[in-house]
Amino acid sequence: MIAHISTPRSPRMDTCPRMARIDRCHDSLCWYAGRVGQTVRIEFIDSCGYWAREGGMYNAINRIQPSDATLLPLEN
Repeated sequence: MIAHISTPRSPRMDTCPRMARIDRCHDSLCWYAGRVGQTVRIEFIDSCGYWAREGGMYNAINRIQPSDATLLPLEN
């Protein structure tokens, strides 16, 4: 018998698309280490951080630590 393991999910706090500027990178191994100074589209925000697409071949979604980026104001 195979047991089903459910993983807890963080509640999405903000799902509207926003932009963020990457100001720094706390860890040189993070996916956004080479993107300091660039603006990325945020897919959603939850208690774990800002979630953005990496781009590239797989375009995976990955986390940005909030202390490393600044959310930009929404444009009307």
